[in-house]
Amino acid sequence: MRKINFNLYKFILSKLQMNIKYKNKNSSKNFYLKPIKIILFFLFFLFFINLILYGCSGTEDDKIIKKKLDIIIESDFKSILSELPKESLNDSVYFNICEYKKYKKGIYSIKAVVDFYYLKGVTVKRTIKYRYVKREHKWERYSNEYRFYYNNEQKK
Repeated sequence: MRKINFNLYKFILSKLQMNIKYKNKNSSKNFYLKPIKIILFFLFFLFFINLILYGCSGTEDDKIIKKKLDIIIESDFKSILSELPKESLNDSVYFNICEYKKYKKGIYSIKAVVDFYYLKGVTVKRTIKYRYVKREHKWERYSNEYRFYYNNEQKK
């Protein structure tokens, strides 16, 4: 295997060391492209292609990200409501996105905090925090807790 790699290396090196002659049509002078110039041109070309590919696939539209969050929130809300008996559910069940914050640096580009109101006779809301992972282009849940809240309608 080493013999083959060494022979391949010698072959590539001999091809690079050869000068490629080009004749300029306007003048009778010949010039030579050095192997270093060829290698630099090839590396620049690869760098440019990578830059274009990275730039095209790097970001997602904010509307698409928000739509993904809405889908996850709806599915979480349906699963929460399906776990409880109907007698314990409030007449008006709803959720509220109380925080939607964007970040420029870091692994996570967006943070969302959602409050779910669904229990009857209890002033407790369920708060779930979501964060958007840039590399994977998906939302993940990272906190789930219950909190008490003040309800004005119970005083009346």
